[in-house]
Amino acid sequence: MVNEFTVFLASHEIDRADWDKLKSDETDRAEKLLDIFSDMIFEKVLADAQYLERISETEMHLYFFQEKMAQHIGVKIIGESELNFLDGNLSEVFLSLLNSKHLEFWKGTKTYEKLKEQEMFEVMQKGALLSKGDLYKSMLDLVCFEIK
Repeated sequence: MVNEFTVFLASHEIDRADWDKLKSDETDRAEKLLDIFSDMIFEKVLADAQYLERISETEMHLYFFQEKMAQHIGVKIIGESELNFLDGNLSEVFLSLLNSKHLEFWKGTKTYEKLKEQEMFEVMQKGALLSKGDLYKSMLDLVCFEIK
C-alpha cells in the first residue's frame, strides 16, 4: 500500500518532502489527496471482490456479484425460536434451526442497473460486509434443495 501511495503522489508531482510540507501547511489539500487515494483503493477492492454478506439476528443475506448480475440467497428465521444467527457458532445455530424447521429460504438474481462496484456499495451501505464467499457457497446447494 505504501508503494501505491508513493506512485499516487508521484502522479500528482508530489515527492516525500512536498508531502511532508502539505501535511503540515496545507492540511485541507492533504486530506483531499488522501480521500482521492482512499476512493481509488476502495474501487479497486470492489472491482476484485465478488461476495458480500449481511447477517442479523433473524436474517442472512448472501450475495455473489458476477460480471453482469448479482445472485442473492436469503435465509430467515420464522416462528418462535430462542436461537438467532448471532448466537455463538453460526454453523451450530443454523443446523439447530434447520432441524427444527424454523428457516425460510429464497434466492434471486438481479441484472445490474449501474456498475457492479456501485451496486456492491449500495448493498454495503445497508450493512453488508465483504466476504470470501464460503457461506454463500455452502448455502447454494442447500437453498436449491429447499426451494421448490
